Amino acid sequence: MAFTREEKLKAIRLYLKTHSLGETIRQLGYPSKGALHYWLQEYKQTGTVHGGTKPRYSPQQREAAVQYLFKSRMSIKKSVKAVAYPLSNVRWITPPIGLCCQPFIAIVGLK
Repeated sequence: MAFTREEKLKAIRLYLKTHSLGETIRQLGYPSKGALHYWLQEYKQTGTVHGGTKPRYSPQQREAAVQYLFKSRMSIKKSVKAVAYPLSNVRWITPPIGLCCQPFIAIVGLK
C-alpha cells in the first residue's frame, strides 16, 4: 500500500510524541514496523519524507552513493543505511576491470 507524504508525516509526528513504534501503529492502524522505521530514518536524515512508495534517485545521487559505498568498504547493510537508501533499491554489479576484484553496489533508479 502506498502512503501519502502527509500520512507518513502524521505517523512520524505521533512516533516522536510516543517514542513507541507499536503505540504509533496501534493508534493509526498503519504502517508496518519496518515501514515506520524506514520513514523515521529518512526523516532524520533529510528532514522530510517522500510521498508514494519509493523515492526516485537522480543519476548524480546514484553516482554519489556508489562512490561512497565503494570507498567506505563497509558491509552492504551498513553502507545502505549510511546513505539512507532502502536495501530493496540496490543490486550487485561488477565494477569495470581494473578498479577492484570485488563487486560493489549500485543504486537502482526507480521508474
